[in-house]
Amino acid sequence: MAIGYLSDIKPLEDAGVSDIEIAAHLSARTANPFLCADAKILLEENQAVVEDPVTLQRSGTLIDEYQAMTDPPTKSLTGWFISHVFGRGDQVSSNEYPRSLHVHQVISSLSPALQTLSQQIIDLGGGRPDEGTTEADVVAIRTAYEQAEADREAAEQAEAARRAIIERYWQGHNSHVAPVLDGESPTKEATIAAMRVAADEWEAEA
Repeated sequence: MAIGYLSDIKPLEDAGVSDIEIAAHLSARTANPFLCADAKILLEENQAVVEDPVTLQRSGTLIDEYQAMTDPPTKSLTGWFISHVFGRGDQVSSNEYPRSLHVHQVISSLSPALQTLSQQIIDLGGGRPDEGTTEADVVAIRTAYEQAEADREAAEQAEAARRAIIERYWQGHNSHVAPVLDGESPTKEATIAAMRVAADEWEAEA
């Protein structure tokens, strides 16, 4: 989907998020959030996470990898993901910042054996339509928006100036020329004289 400056970049920019972080979010985000129920089925079908209905103990390849993780932030996020999918939440907002980056960190940490599952999780959210977005892309989108706004404002100012000239012309016409033309016997000389008065009056205002 197309990246919009006002909808996708400016809110994060106003919140103090850096361009490189915004780019990472746009690249990692999915098109839509995905339902925990769908993710749960996917994890169970792939034997990644299987929950005992009686003891609620969880096992599976993802559980094994989670237990072996040594990076605290990644382990914490992976633990959150599993718990959220298996009972705490309704959906995963992988299309929004910063959850997009959290899900990306979890998925990218999985072993090659679980990479197919990783892609299936991404597909639950409609894929990553803006994958590959860079910091330079964010800057270019902002610059294009600012240029378009500058062009729009210049066009509005030009139109306002044009309307002001037309309005001032008709003021002079109605005040000086129209009375002559509306008279019983308007002459060329009287009309020209009235036009000169209107022009001199306009010029004096400038």
